[in-house]
Amino acid sequence: VDQKLIGINPSGGWYTKKWKLESFAQLADQISDWKGWKILFFWGPGELDDIQKIQSMMKSSSIAVPQTSLKQMGALIQRTSYFVSNDAGPMHIAASLGIPTLGLYGPTNPLLQGPYGRKNMWVRNEYLDCLECDLTKCPIGNICMTELDVETVFQSFQKLIRVNQ
Repeated sequence: VDQKLIGINPSGGWYTKKWKLESFAQLADQISDWKGWKILFFWGPGELDDIQKIQSMMKSSSIAVPQTSLKQMGALIQRTSYFVSNDAGPMHIAASLGIPTLGLYGPTNPLLQGPYGRKNMWVRNEYLDCLECDLTKCPIGNICMTELDVETVFQSFQKLIRVNQ
């Protein structure tokens, strides 16, 4: 059995950079159903509630990492085979450690914000003309993230794996 750990980081400094918790739950279940891989959720100060909400919505089991320092987080990220994250610190840590990383984007520009390197990819809702607005408050309901569908992200995750085999 090819048992891998998949790191997922649903956190982010701005609410406008965060994908929906329900979407993370659905994505984690799809990955788990597809390959039987174990999901490891990463979080920072004040974000454990979000992880617990995601886990409560999931059909499959997952692990929430314990509270960590940045150095400890890096050590745990190094144990993952792939990493999926909003545009946030853990995504940059994963990419810098050489873990194939899929970044989820909307209000920020992935060409400027990374994740950098050939092993990494990013996905966003390409049908919108308001992408890369850099707004920390959205006047139109944060549709760049709320309408980014799970299937699009899952297909991008599958492509990330193909690119890194």
